[in-house]
Amino acid sequence: FDEEAPLPEGEISWVQMMLWMERRQEKLTADRQHTIAIGTNHTVFVDHLGCLRSCGVAISEWSGDVEDDSKLSVLGHGRFENRVESPIVLKETQGLNFEDVAASEVHSLAVSSNGSVYSWGIGAQGQLGHGDTENQSKPKKIAALSGTPIHSVAANLSLSLALGHNGRVYSWGRGSRGLLGHGDTASQLVPKQIKSLRSMRIVCIACGRRHCLAVSETSRVFSWGHGEATGHGGTRPAAAAPKLIEALKPVGIHSAAAGHEHSLVLSHDGAVFSFGKGRQGQLGHGSLEDVSSPARVAFEDADSSEAKRVRAIAAGGCHSLATLATGQVFSWGEGVFGKLGHGDCDDRLRPKKIEGLQRSE
Repeated sequence: FDEEAPLPEGEISWVQMMLWMERRQEKLTADRQHTIAIGTNHTVFVDHLGCLRSCGVAISEWSGDVEDDSKLSVLGHGRFENRVESPIVLKETQGLNFEDVAASEVHSLAVSSNGSVYSWGIGAQGQLGHGDTENQSKPKKIAALSGTPIHSVAANLSLSLALGHNGRVYSWGRGSRGLLGHGDTASQLVPKQIKSLRSMRIVCIACGRRHCLAVSETSRVFSWGHGEATGHGGTRPAAAAPKLIEALKPVGIHSAAAGHEHSLVLSHDGAVFSFGKGRQGQLGHGSLEDVSSPARVAFEDADSSEAKRVRAIAAGGCHSLATLATGQVFSWGEGVFGKLGHGDCDDRLRPKKIEGLQRSE
């Protein structure tokens, strides 16, 4: 790097910044796991060679307000590839290596090995980041992020988030109810850095339908948007800019996941906390009640105290999953279509071990 060049905004030292990025890259390479992203009707993969693939049905239930041929853009294979039943490579990205993907009901994002971000799908809310509201039937590089290497991405129906290798967070798309985190309700057609997070380095981002989460290097959790899933307590919590979740300050959080209207966070010592809407049991507290402040989730079926340590979490629209230190997988929440993996379609109000995933001796 050029030592004579001006420091990026928010940095105080080139050496400090480069050392942090080196440490961060080593950790991110070891922790990286978002090689599969699931939309409502499509799935995006990064295969073992770093190639980008997708499959599913391109017509989204959320795209009824666009022209018929525009509905066929969610898969990324072109306007007329409306059904792909096995993962195939997106031709527009051949020759590139990818490391992270995200998907919403109507659009997809992918991060290449050099930190570039590509987007495709429905762009009616500006969520593709290309400076317009056009749809893209094939992956297109987001020019506004050129020169800003990105590590990971997240998406919901109307907006997108990107986390830079430098720990900065960018958002774009629909800004209603403060969902972009810029302190207002303005929409953004191109990525814009969330200024209130510049004083810290972020290591994890997540998007729900009406809220977003960010975890800092110092293990603090910030949220913005509205609803109980922001974790700020009260009856109608809302924040148009990232706000520290005070109740989690003593805990020390490692990562976060967001469902449609609920949140999960995982502590460094393997404890899970949840908050938000609970009407399908997705909070795992044994009831259908909504919870606006973080509450710990108990794993009563775990084999031992040590086995109750959780190492990974995931949130679906209205259900939740956790992988324990033993490798056991637990699920809870909405069970329709058998999505919890327990051999039925029943909802579960508390975490239940998925027996079908247990190791055979």
